[in-house]
Amino acid sequence: MRVDSHENIWTASTDFTIKHWDGRSYFLKIALLGHTNWVRCIELAPHVKQLWSGGDDGTIRVWDTESGAVLDEKAFSDGPLSMLLVDNHLWIGSRNNVIRVYDLKSITCVKMLTGHKGWVTCLEKVGGEIWSGSADRTLRVWDASDLACIQKIDGFRGWMYSVASLGAVLWASCSDQKIRVYGITEQKKLTVQIDLPDDIRPRASSSARPRGLSLKKRKCVDVGTQTTLQFPPLERRLSQESNSSQASSIAPVKRQGSSTDYFEDHLKLVFFPFFFFFFFFLSSLREPV
Repeated sequence: MRVDSHENIWTASTDFTIKHWDGRSYFLKIALLGHTNWVRCIELAPHVKQLWSGGDDGTIRVWDTESGAVLDEKAFSDGPLSMLLVDNHLWIGSRNNVIRVYDLKSITCVKMLTGHKGWVTCLEKVGGEIWSGSADRTLRVWDASDLACIQKIDGFRGWMYSVASLGAVLWASCSDQKIRVYGITEQKKLTVQIDLPDDIRPRASSSARPRGLSLKKRKCVDVGTQTTLQFPPLERRLSQESNSSQASSIAPVKRQGSSTDYFEDHLKLVFFPFFFFFFFFLSSLREPV
């Protein structure tokens, strides 16, 4: 999914299409047809009015964002998995462990970056660096100018799912049910590690229903001091925020799915119709004057 500066939403789908939505009215503007299999990744290049897409049909396509026409189509049998716009180049991670760098104007591959030993599943730009995550259980940091690998970060126990930057830190999620936060410095040191609670991890049984995120069960550890960071329960934290600001619209939330809420809701459904019919029955017993 991608969003442009005009509040337009672009989504890729398993129905082989790319859809363009109006972010305000939620109406579908256009569906781009051409791929013959799942569309795995898309990326916008708004300064050249292009949309790039990669699919399981072994192709990458370049679309005109205004007309929806296909500007170019190239074979990509390696299986594109992730895309990232970096200035006038597009980085594409693939199943053959390689990152391909394409020039937007000529739509040609100008560089192939090797080093990963597994699928390149995610890409993220942080300043003048590109972070890539892979199924080989590593993160790699690349220089965006000379395309050289600066650093390799390992120690993971599962595939890298996604990476996202926020200020001076980078968040990385992994299939080992951990989220790691890195300080974006020269050392690229791990600063915080968050263990996901058991109630949101994948279940073996398909009948198991996912439960909400419980802050009480979350474990967040400061790696430097080896101390566990404590957080107040969600209800208490929201009520404190609403009390501190009168204009705030945040209010304490009820726990969903509790037996008390279930009983109260069904009691209302039974009581009000009964009261209405009872009043109607009493009115009908009155003798006419």
